[in-house]
Amino acid sequence: MGTLRFGLKALVICLMFIAPLAWVAWSDFSNKNTNIAFSAKEILGVEYNREIIPVINLAQQLRRDASAAAASGTAPPTLAEVQTQLKAAQDKLAAVDARLGADLGTAKLYAEVQTALAATQKASGFDAVFQAHTAHIQALVNLLMAVNDASNLTLDPDIDSYYLMDAVFFRIPDIVESSGKLRALGLGVMKTGSVTTEQMRMLNGII
Repeated sequence: MGTLRFGLKALVICLMFIAPLAWVAWSDFSNKNTNIAFSAKEILGVEYNREIIPVINLAQQLRRDASAAAASGTAPPTLAEVQTQLKAAQDKLAAVDARLGADLGTAKLYAEVQTALAATQKASGFDAVFQAHTAHIQALVNLLMAVNDASNLTLDPDIDSYYLMDAVFFRIPDIVESSGKLRALGLGVMKTGSVTTEQMRMLNGII
């Protein structure tokens, strides 16, 4: 340094200060870009889930009504309306899957949902109807869980929003589904006035 002219010394000193500042700035920029990309993926998950949750809710209502119809031989007055609403919700889910499915890797699980749905239309008898509709709902829940994972929702680094996500997309759907199973089975038993060994097994599995 002693042999350098003043101008070069000043330049070296400036570079010594600028280099760490540039590194800090670049690190901050990279982190922000990473966070933006992370949040953008989460938004995709929320957008997809906004359409799948109504389908799950309506599928649970359809299980209730279809099970009651299979048990009693008479369709509840709400059955036709639930079927209409479910079809409309499924169309919305199909649209969002066509738009976001490739980004979230839902192709296999979405196909399983469609297969399970088709099986509900072929089932007859209370036990078979209940099990077919439950399998359809489980396929929808599996799709919901996969979207949560693929969209980074399960990796939310903010503790407050993480617990909100966990409640909305994990805990509540699980509680509602368990309650829905009990309700559908209970209605079927009340309609027939008796309970079979298979129905007792299913009830014990839920409880």
